[in-house]
Amino acid sequence: MWDCAGLTALCHARGAGSGGRIVGRFNREGCGKVRRSFRHPKGKLHFQLPSRTSNVELTGQRVRLVPLVWAHLPELCDVALDPELWRYTVRSVETREELVDYLTQAIKDGEAGTAIPYAITLIETGEIVGTTRFNHIEPQHNRLEIGFTLIGLKWHGSGINREIKHLMLDHAFNTMGCQRVEFRASADNLRSRRALEKIGAKFEAIFRNFMYSPAKGMRDVAIYSILAEEWPI
Repeated sequence: MWDCAGLTALCHARGAGSGGRIVGRFNREGCGKVRRSFRHPKGKLHFQLPSRTSNVELTGQRVRLVPLVWAHLPELCDVALDPELWRYTVRSVETREELVDYLTQAIKDGEAGTAIPYAITLIETGEIVGTTRFNHIEPQHNRLEIGFTLIGLKWHGSGINREIKHLMLDHAFNTMGCQRVEFRASADNLRSRRALEKIGAKFEAIFRNFMYSPAKGMRDVAIYSILAEEWPI
């Protein structure tokens, strides 16, 4: 969590390698309303990173992405513990305790500003059907990744994944000012790779032995991306 001393240091930190500057703003009551932006040397603002306390929701026709909180745990347990959902992932989550660890890391990364985790809810019923997040946020390079998308098996093939990807891409490019959005998929997860191609993501490469899984060994990863000038597709 940010403290005032840390925020003061952050506000004067120099962007690594680019000559940029990270700037922060906070109110008199404390450091809870932090907003960070990256400014290039000429002063032009490119990338807006919402604060860790941001309550920004992304709303589509059928789904709403809401900031992930601990209150979502019980409903996520109902949809997220099927082993089939973790077949191609580096990490397997099959128990409540493992899901607690998974959410702990997601929320911790959100507090650190390197991720923005969401719960996926149905607008009509309020039901939670999964989780997703912006991660590997790199303000100095105007890029981030969309990943860790988990949707209950009941809703596979329903179009929900496509809708949330469009919501997040629109927010990344039109609100946050990203120039590049990346995606990663296990190289042997052909279903996920086809889904990425259907939303217009461009295949770039296979990174061999890119990630290690204690349960599955070394994993090859397929890298995809969409650039700002390619959006909307």
